[in-house]
Amino acid sequence: MMSLPAWDESPRVFFDSWSGLARVVLVGVPAYAALVVFIRLSGKRTLAKMNAFDLVVTVALGSTLASILTSTEVALAEGLVALALLVLLQLLVAWGAGRSSRFEALVKASPVMLFYRGDFLGAALRLSTPRTNRAGSSTTWGLASGTTLTRRSG
Repeated sequence: MMSLPAWDESPRVFFDSWSGLARVVLVGVPAYAALVVFIRLSGKRTLAKMNAFDLVVTVALGSTLASILTSTEVALAEGLVALALLVLLQLLVAWGAGRSSRFEALVKASPVMLFYRGDFLGAALRLSTPRTNRAGSSTTWGLASGTTLTRRSG
């Protein structure tokens, strides 16, 4: 059985050191500035339409920036290369999608209207991926906008 560490051996949850805080500031400012520059240089398309693929890239950029700020294992140069790589890959995907409809269909999902003027659109719902609750009394569709539609049975 694992025992809890003594009070003086427990990790510092609220404050560890001034050098840790200084590192966050010293690394965070140039990392954030570089991210802004990378996004500005890459153009509006990098984060423009916010389809599912763009959302994944945005989350990856945020996760990378967080790792640069909080992990002493990631040097600033490594983090900047990772950010630049993500932006470059996003540009390449956007370039490929603009030149090939097949590639565009592969990386982008088209929006589907599931609900219109108070009514569910049956054909569209059948093509979507619904989740039915265990009791079978309702079916739920999660939409990209964060809205959830529920159709109750009976």
